[in-house]
Amino acid sequence: LVSRGRFRLTGYLSANWDGTGDCKSPAPPPSPPPPVIDIPECDCTTSGNSCFDDEKYVYPNAGLVGALSPTLFAGQSCVKEVDISGNALTGSLPSFADTMATKIDVSGNKFSGALPPLPLDYLELLDASNNDISGTIPTTLFSKVLNKALLYANELSGCIPSEIGDTTALEWLDVEKNNLDCML
Repeated sequence: LVSRGRFRLTGYLSANWDGTGDCKSPAPPPSPPPPVIDIPECDCTTSGNSCFDDEKYVYPNAGLVGALSPTLFAGQSCVKEVDISGNALTGSLPSFADTMATKIDVSGNKFSGALPPLPLDYLELLDASNNDISGTIPTTLFSKVLNKALLYANELSGCIPSEIGDTTALEWLDVEKNNLDCML
């Protein structure tokens, strides 16, 4: 605890501070760059060939940096879950149409562009929140199995499609903090 006139400073003091003038603590060492993790592509068409652990493509908060190949999931019918949330991924999202994913979580990245094709016959949860995804909400998004769609904090525009009324499974839709012109 140091008391000087009307100021009172508590907590950590640099060993380089003599109690007068500016604090002259040395600059911290630079942080190492975030790791770039290679994510395998594999052939799921061969019987018994599954290079994904338990048919899951799960790398949340793993320090992934950069763009993903637009064909990363092409022909990957063995993929049942995708979670690449909380990374520093950029660019457009790859197509997920060839997967049988019931859960896709790409939240907390910097993906841009439109929502890609999705596995509508299987997808129960889509979390694409906190990105820079733009365009309109696809009319095909509201399938009969989609239970939860989290699309908040993006750059989506237009209206919520009227097809939302055709779904019987949807319990949660969050489109807050977008540029939507109208609701239903």
